Amino acid sequence: MVTGTAVVALLAVPAVPDRPWQGPVVVLAALAVAVGLLRHGVRRLGGITGDVLGATVEVVTTLVYLGLVLSG
Repeated sequence: MVTGTAVVALLAVPAVPDRPWQGPVVVLAALAVAVGLLRHGVRRLGGITGDVLGATVEVVTTLVYLGLVLSG
């Protein structure tokens, strides 16, 4: 998981040319949100369901898009 996260963060560097730090920061923030959502789902439902995984994917994808588009 660490290697995959590092690769995706490095690939996100050219996503915002004027701010090379923004892509990796967005990826790491989205990963933190994903972990939080999954922990919440496990605590509330007693496990992970397909709906929880699907919602997590949708929320994280939206956050990454917003984080890369809203460059100030």
